[in-house]
Amino acid sequence: MSGGALDDGVQAGIEQLECSLAGIEALLEKLNPAAFEAAVEALGVHDGAKLHATTAFAVSSLYFVYLRCLGQVPQDHALNKEISRVKSYFEKIRRARDGGAGDQPTSRVDTAAAGRFVRHALGSQQIDLDAKTVADKLEADAQHGRTHKRFASRRLASDSRSTVAPETNNVLWQKLRAQATSTEELVDKFLEEHRKRKQ
Repeated sequence: MSGGALDDGVQAGIEQLECSLAGIEALLEKLNPAAFEAAVEALGVHDGAKLHATTAFAVSSLYFVYLRCLGQVPQDHALNKEISRVKSYFEKIRRARDGGAGDQPTSRVDTAAAGRFVRHALGSQQIDLDAKTVADKLEADAQHGRTHKRFASRRLASDSRSTVAPETNNVLWQKLRAQATSTEELVDKFLEEHRKRKQ
């Protein structure tokens, strides 16, 4: 090896690198945005996702090689996190293709709490539907034996003033909320309706 001449192995490696770079440049020219989108549309959903991930991985890998050629340590560069992120997409695509087999749910539904919410929401509406007037409610209570005979006459006398069951306040509030433009207007309308119903 004379001063300035390269070893044959190094020279062959450089020539191979130049050929590879020419091939990569030809491939990258084919990846203009219009051609890329046409290729993605021609593929199915999973294959299109794989094409996106593969292209991102290829470009990141090329930049990794570029950093190595500059003498930098790519493992310390932010590019390493990007490559890891792209690799995680390959795993997500695989799981989506397999239908999520073997996945553990990331969050759990508290079924007891959900049941309470549903029962509460349906409960007040059910009462409103079942007892449209206080008299209907008293009659239903009497049929089910829920009214004490001694207090039934007092309750009937006090409830005869109102024809609206207390549970319907929620329904009234919801109806007025759809019509009101502000909270103050909603409260005013609610109180006005409530006063009308009590008279």
